[in-house]
Amino acid sequence: LSSFSELGYYCFGRASIFIINGLIVLAQAGMPIVYFMIVGDIGNGLLSKIGGIKDKFWSSRQFSILVVAVLLFYFAVKKEIQELKGAGFVLLAGVIFFIIAMVVLLVMNGTHDFDFYDISRPKFNFNMLANIPTLFVSYAFQSAFFPVYTSLKVKTNTNGIKATSMSFTFCAVVYIVVSVVALLEYGSRLEANVLQSVSHMDGWLPVVIDIVFLIIVMMHIPIVLFVGKEALLIIIDESMRKSYSSKPRATVDDAYNLRDSVLRREEGAES
Repeated sequence: LSSFSELGYYCFGRASIFIINGLIVLAQAGMPIVYFMIVGDIGNGLLSKIGGIKDKFWSSRQFSILVVAVLLFYFAVKKEIQELKGAGFVLLAGVIFFIIAMVVLLVMNGTHDFDFYDISRPKFNFNMLANIPTLFVSYAFQSAFFPVYTSLKVKTNTNGIKATSMSFTFCAVVYIVVSVVALLEYGSRLEANVLQSVSHMDGWLPVVIDIVFLIIVMMHIPIVLFVGKEALLIIIDESMRKSYSSKPRATVDDAYNLRDSVLRREEGAES
């Protein structure tokens, strides 16, 4: 089974194809909006530092979003996720460089005091509910599992689990390191968006950090769009041609036989 659509169809029937992919489209449609909002904030902060265009259209959020959208159109129309491999490597390098730059900023400016008890205890209020979608977005990359799995050179359960484990581990490390470094750097002055705290600082390093994060966001958007676009196309294809439901429905026994055949293929590949 090489997609959520096939998995859902074999388990729950044709309706699951529309439900699963509809949820993916809904989730992925919201993420580019969030990223473009970040692009607007970063672009506005960087361009506003240029005296000649400050407080004009050329330094506005709208201009930054428009420029980035035009630049990303080439990547947004790619047919295979393998074609976004270059963007993925740039994204990985950008994240690593961003962490290094934040650590250098901390070393240069030193630490600031903060109340650990105040920030660590749960706060049950409306703001907590408003942050729940952000938490889901942060860990929503599992919707790209099957597109990534189909791009593996050797498609086995072992490699799929290895890729997933490495992804979760990398994300967890990045989230924790950035949070700790930002808290030590800004202390109680840390804003909800760490980039806003960075943008308020003078010097060349905050500008570099903003530019690096802008590149990270730009390289992330095409991958997110690809997953959502594929889900939308699956809904359209299934509606018009029944591309998935025309295949024979698996029974419980067939599912076990399918699992055994996968294990045999893996054993054959290893031998």
